[in-house]
Amino acid sequence: MPSWNIHVAQTECLLERTSELSRTVGSRNAFLFGNLAPDIFVGYMVPDVDHLIPYTVTHFAESVPIPKPHEEQFWAQYVAPLLDDGRAAGVSLLNVGAADDAHAAQLLLRPSAVCDMVLGAWVHLLADNTWNMRTNQFLDRVGGKPGEQFRIKKQADFDVFGKTLHIEAVPEPTDELLEAAAAFPQYPIDADAVSKTIAAVDAIVKANPGEPRHVPYRLLTDAFFEYVFTESIERAEQLFVERTGAGR
Repeated sequence: MPSWNIHVAQTECLLERTSELSRTVGSRNAFLFGNLAPDIFVGYMVPDVDHLIPYTVTHFAESVPIPKPHEEQFWAQYVAPLLDDGRAAGVSLLNVGAADDAHAAQLLLRPSAVCDMVLGAWVHLLADNTWNMRTNQFLDRVGGKPGEQFRIKKQADFDVFGKTLHIEAVPEPTDELLEAAAAFPQYPIDADAVSKTIAAVDAIVKANPGEPRHVPYRLLTDAFFEYVFTESIERAEQLFVERTGAGR
């Protein structure tokens, strides 16, 4: 799975691009946090959370080597209902970030933050799906099989690639973020977990060298990482437009 430096870098790149998805995001802070949310209770990235949730649940994935999260199920269960609720209420959550009336925008801010967080979580699952799909295909091409040695080499390569990326974004523990996290529809994310998540990603961002030069990869290639990094972002933009009809 891509590490958080990769998820943060892809989030930064996605928000910097001009797309229907990036224009939709009203709270970049909530969207960034959402891009980390699926990993919070798995037990690897955030130490000492008060409970754990199985990876198969948080990621809509099967218990297999190199799993591909079923991002489309997450979309259907959590993203689509939020967007539909907004339309039914006569509020376009897709356009709240561009609201002309400042007071109306403020009233819609917190519902939008929940939507932004859920969208961020969907982007995380889609990125994991994309990276693992392409990793499986790479393994098939080289005639390998999932196993401990492959896992060690693959993860080492992901760690090397992640450290080549320049990243700056860290979520801020605002009231809006805490309320959106508590209202995260898949499972509530309490204030303590939010605090520990922010501390964990802050440490990663501060320690990330962002140096493009790197030691040789043990299994994967520069071309693989360059292609899949961009593909993950472009798939998010493409599927968002296809599923929402945004921009039509």
